[in-house]
Amino acid sequence: MVGILEMMRVQTLHGAIKKILTLLQQITMKDIDNIYVKLLKQARQDLESNKPISFIDFRDKVPNLTQQNRAFDEIYGHPSDGYTSNKVHFMTLEAYMKLLDHEELTHALEESRQARREAKWAMLAAVIAIVVQIVLWVSDKIWAK
Repeated sequence: MVGILEMMRVQTLHGAIKKILTLLQQITMKDIDNIYVKLLKQARQDLESNKPISFIDFRDKVPNLTQQNRAFDEIYGHPSDGYTSNKVHFMTLEAYMKLLDHEELTHALEESRQARREAKWAMLAAVIAIVVQIVLWVSDKIWAK
C-alpha cells in the first residue's frame, strides 16, 4: 500500500513538473524583451525630462521584475554605493544606443513587411498583365485568319 502511495506522489510530482515546464515555455523571450524595452523607453523619457532615478525608486516602480539588479545595471549602470542608496542615476549611453538599435530594427522590420506586401501586389499585377497580353495575342491570331 505504501509503495502505491509513493508511486502516486511521484506521478503527481512528475505531472506538476510538466505543468511548470509548460508554463515556462509559454513565457517567451518576447515577453521579457517587451518589459526591457518598456524600461528603456521609460529611462529615455526620464533622461529627456532631466529626471534621474535611484535604485529604490526603480525597484518600487518595477516590483514584478525578478532580476531588478541586472536590469538596473544594464539601463542605469552599476551603482557604486550599492543597491540600497538613494543616489540617483541617468540612463547610460550604452542603454540609449540599445534602445535606438531596437527602434531602428523594429522600423526596418515593418518596412520590410510593407515592401513584401507591395512586391506581392506588383507580381500579381505583372501576372495579370502577362495573361491579358497572351489573351490579346491569341485573339489577334484567331481574328487574323
